Amino acid sequence: MAYTIPNEADAFQANQAEPDKVDFDIIAAAHKGDGVVSGCAVSERGAGANMSVDVASGEVRVASTVATVSSGNLVIGAADATDPRFDLVVVNNAGTKAITAGTADANPVFPSIPADSVVLAVVYIPANDTTIETAQITDKGVVAHLATKEYVDSAIHFIEDYFFNNTASSYGGIYYKMLDTPTGEAESTFQSGLLGEGDNQALFNFATDAGLPGVTVLESGVYTGHIHARVTLSNKRPVKIHFKVYFRDNGSETLVTTSEESDFLTNSNGEYGLHATLAADVTIATTDRLIIKWFANVDSTPSSNVIVELFAEGTNASRFSVPIPSAVLNQVFIRQDGTKPFSGEQSMGGNNLTNVGELTLVDGASLNLQEAITFTGATGENKIEIPDALADALSFKESGNAYLTFDSRDGVENVLFSKNVRILSGGYIGTPSNTDIMQFGDALVSLTVDLKIVVDNEKITLGAGSDGELYSSGDDVHLHNVTQDADLVFGINDGGVSKTITWDADVDRLKHSAGTFHFDDDHLTTTGDLMVGNIIVTGTVDGVD
Repeated sequence: MAYTIPNEADAFQANQAEPDKVDFDIIAAAHKGDGVVSGCAVSERGAGANMSVDVASGEVRVASTVATVSSGNLVIGAADATDPRFDLVVVNNAGTKAITAGTADANPVFPSIPADSVVLAVVYIPANDTTIETAQITDKGVVAHLATKEYVDSAIHFIEDYFFNNTASSYGGIYYKMLDTPTGEAESTFQSGLLGEGDNQALFNFATDAGLPGVTVLESGVYTGHIHARVTLSNKRPVKIHFKVYFRDNGSETLVTTSEESDFLTNSNGEYGLHATLAADVTIATTDRLIIKWFANVDSTPSSNVIVELFAEGTNASRFSVPIPSAVLNQVFIRQDGTKPFSGEQSMGGNNLTNVGELTLVDGASLNLQEAITFTGATGENKIEIPDALADALSFKESGNAYLTFDSRDGVENVLFSKNVRILSGGYIGTPSNTDIMQFGDALVSLTVDLKIVVDNEKITLGAGSDGELYSSGDDVHLHNVTQDADLVFGINDGGVSKTITWDADVDRLKHSAGTFHFDDDHLTTTGDLMVGNIIVTGTVDGVD
């Protein structure tokens, strides 16, 4: 069947050549997949023309349902006595054939398409007609595949170009690569040895990379080889070139088709476009590679042997053009429905990946970054969230060296520092506007903590047993040892010698670790008793009273 709107000169009656609204309804339905799958041709009654038509068996698709249609005869209603009309031959989604009668009119139009039905043909019925003949039947059956992906994939072909270059193929020998993009490199030259008389003398072979073209069928059609070539000197044996196409599975090569010969080569670089026709589809494996082999046919006269040069890359654009079905796009482009995963590494070429939802890595994978992570969300949106109930919920590490670990176990929930913590000049623990802060000096400092430190809004408490307190009261600064019967010790390092002054809580006295206090020229004043051991005087002793 073939959907038709005839030209007026070809029509039984001029009204048949006028597009009707229903014509567009039929086409629109076909683009949704509704129409004829196979068969269902409508014709003049085979047993002799009368007011009926024959319908061949076949299949139709209606709203994704494929219905089988049996052959049979449908009766056309009696013609109007005054005006012509159009009747539709239709089939519904149950496969039932029917005639939908139109309205007789001086300028008739098609009747509407019944629900859940497709149109096979329209029949023109003149006034007072008594027989339906072939010329009165216009085919309106649109093949349903017109709008399906399967039909598009099989009907539309793309030309995939594989550009020759001088990089050796993994096959080695005289095999070179042909890639699906130009290399952009300078011109490369392939020069044969001296060739004597004879046909099918091997020149050079080119192979696709592994996995290309990645189809299961080499489609019937024309395969084109574009090559730049010449002979090195004039007055040598005349030479024509041609190519042969193979597919290769590991070490086995199968000939597919052979091109026509070129014109005789000249001693100037010339472009030759040769064609090889594949009459029928050839089944291959997706792992098979394509091979194109170039050959020379060398004449006998004159007798001087000849050298052939082929040219690729540079400005030559020497290539092999392969017809590829649109289905191969599934292997080339990223599907928007996410059903096809990447088969290799993908480069963004320095461009941004924007509007990303969640980025999920498979277990054991890593995210390698070479630049900064920048948060640009609103307040409360910029977060790094860690999982719950893990001793090592998040770690900052360098090789085997841990720096910072987050423990999210219930009842533990610690941030663990495994290296020194340094707060640079101007840095704070807290915020500069608060009063409960620790501020470090102008130079780079280290904070090393071996005991428990608790900081609240009044004081700093030191020691695992909260033994010491440091706080201010009014204009005074207080340093207290709050543990009962414990001493308060002040120490220095004097040239490697540790020296201390201890406030002994038991006897309420100051003790020097060396046993001696020196006051130099200063006074030691007390309003109570002064109890001392030996007094060593280097000057005078002045007494009062």
